Amino acid sequence: MIEAVLNHSAILGVLAASFFGGLGLGLRFRVLILLPTVIACILVICAVGIAFRIGLWSGVIAIALNALGLQTGYLVGACISFALRPGGNGAIGKAAPPTFLSFFERGAPLRRMDRPSDNS
Repeated sequence: MIEAVLNHSAILGVLAASFFGGLGLGLRFRVLILLPTVIACILVICAVGIAFRIGLWSGVIAIALNALGLQTGYLVGACISFALRPGGNGAIGKAAPPTFLSFFERGAPLRRMDRPSDNS
């Protein structure tokens, strides 16, 4: 059964598309973007599987390959982004006011709790 699924060119197309999608996400966003992306892809694959009456195991393999492609592509994109950062921090100029998407963007700083100093 697995051999029949892996022979389909559609599965390789899903794997390639998810890899390049993950690559683009890795170049631009932080790792938190993977969770909503994987959930959206699972929903799309389930809908397509129901529409085309794909078997359960074929759908599970497609979901697993999609998640693998997204995460591998994200890792490659994040490594490329890290290697191309000037000065090692990636921050250029002043920070913009925070928006919802800035929580996921790579260049936006995370808010941290300042520790009290020992200068008493």
